[in-house]
Amino acid sequence: MRVPGCGPTPCDFFFCGPYPGAEEARCGEPFVGRTSRDFMNRLLPAVSLQRNDVFLTNIHRDFRPEGVWTHEETAADLADLQDELARVQPRIIIPIGADATRHFLSPEVDLDEVHGIGWTDPHDDTRLIFPVTHVAAY
Repeated sequence: MRVPGCGPTPCDFFFCGPYPGAEEARCGEPFVGRTSRDFMNRLLPAVSLQRNDVFLTNIHRDFRPEGVWTHEETAADLADLQDELARVQPRIIIPIGADATRHFLSPEVDLDEVHGIGWTDPHDDTRLIFPVTHVAAY
């Protein structure tokens, strides 16, 4: 099942993971699996936000246990992501994990070097990109 992003539009905060997990695919909603939900339940209150204050999405829209998508699937997913960005118009993008960070900053970027640092969006200097390590990496 394709899992579209969800949240208010417009919205200042745009969280983007790599792809939905099995639970997200089953429910049709991003960030509802145990790991993602626990991560958001710890992070959002720490910055005085609630789930309904942020937009949640993923680079890829389908769960794939092997983590492999065709070129055509990736192109379609990236078009959906661009549509969401245009609709949401976030001030801050929080890419979660290396794949999402590389998408928003640069294909060569090393997440260990940019994690937790705010960067000006290379495509829109009014936006900040604040990459974080994916919780599954711990």
